[in-house]
Amino acid sequence: MPLSARRVKAEDWKWSFEYLASPENKSPYAQLFSKVKGYDDYRQGESGEITGIRVLDNYQLQIELTDSYAPFIYNLTKTAAAVMPKNAVLNKDNFSIIPIGTGAFKINDFTKAQVNLVKNNNYWKNNYQDEVLPYLEQVQINFSTKSEEKGDYQQYDIYQLNAESYRYFRDNEIHDDYQLKKIPQDIYYFLTYNYSSSKQFNSNSPGIRSSMRSNLNKIDFKEVDSPNLMLPISNNDQESYLQRIYKLTQENKFENYKLEDNIKAINLISSDSKNSTLITELIRSKLQNNKLTVNLKKYNWAEYLNLINDSFKAELFLMTYKYHNKFDFLADNFYSESELNYSSYNNQRVDNLIDYLKLVNSLGSRRQAYQIIEDILANDNPFVFVLQGAEARIFSNRVAGQDLFTNIYLKDNYELIYLK
Repeated sequence: MPLSARRVKAEDWKWSFEYLASPENKSPYAQLFSKVKGYDDYRQGESGEITGIRVLDNYQLQIELTDSYAPFIYNLTKTAAAVMPKNAVLNKDNFSIIPIGTGAFKINDFTKAQVNLVKNNNYWKNNYQDEVLPYLEQVQINFSTKSEEKGDYQQYDIYQLNAESYRYFRDNEIHDDYQLKKIPQDIYYFLTYNYSSSKQFNSNSPGIRSSMRSNLNKIDFKEVDSPNLMLPISNNDQESYLQRIYKLTQENKFENYKLEDNIKAINLISSDSKNSTLITELIRSKLQNNKLTVNLKKYNWAEYLNLINDSFKAELFLMTYKYHNKFDFLADNFYSESELNYSSYNNQRVDNLIDYLKLVNSLGSRRQAYQIIEDILANDNPFVFVLQGAEARIFSNRVAGQDLFTNIYLKDNYELIYLK
């Protein structure tokens, strides 16, 4: 039976989870199932399966944990935990070019210059009016050469911009039929203190930390000429938990504190990615204008991760994270025993509340715990600033013969128009 015609069954989920957790595949996301019964035996080769994942019938899967852990449900929503068909994945020669999925569109054909997607008539989702999605019958994605980008964009309804074409359209916004927009992503760049690196950024130095944050907040990050970054706080309707905590720290309670009288130099490290380089170079130039020497070092990603996992001398460092829920964000960055708590943040009250969130299921109790943590971090968080990732695109005012963004009664029907 063709893969495209086969039903997704519980055994597919079990196989996918065990494939992800297999030590042979060396996935960094294997730990998503570390709290499942039998995980350790499976990882150590003492069992051929994760015994806590059981297939009850074709459409029921049971997962047993070793301990109570309410946030585990979040682990199952991670992209890495998606279901995959075994016979397609193991066909390694073709899986990368014949992808299998349950999305709104299917690949019809593709070449090096173009991908054609057609509507999936069996797509599971409806809109708020119970109408079948997707709305579009087909989508064509073109990979144009640089010489074509500036002249032929008119033929597209939706067009993602690289850095060069983004600057061109931003500087020449004279085309009535197109709108240049930045679409927010759930990727965040943030600069944070390393509390363990020196005495000047420990938890008992709020004046220095507040003054550093105040100085960096004066930087106009519009100068970071990249199509892939938003301003420090965007005006999204769905503001992230990280953004809310950061916004609460903006009030400078130490206005008379002069940073230059207390610090003459500071060490800053980052990865050598393009965006990280643009951000850190701007920080260095602005702080040095304030007579503060910034010793900036950049590393490839592997070197960088080794550095921040080890003790290092950088007092500030730039990180990139993607978070889909509040608990992961807090447990990774603020729990004192977390391996991802690179800032060495330590607050016993926050630890206790995170432990509490691992156990409690009551929505009201969880909401209250999150609010208390937010109040604590408003005065005691190591993030200096936050930049949100984005994708720059131009949109035709008309897609599939309909006016977009102008008719308030129609625009909500285009919830998938961004092709997220």
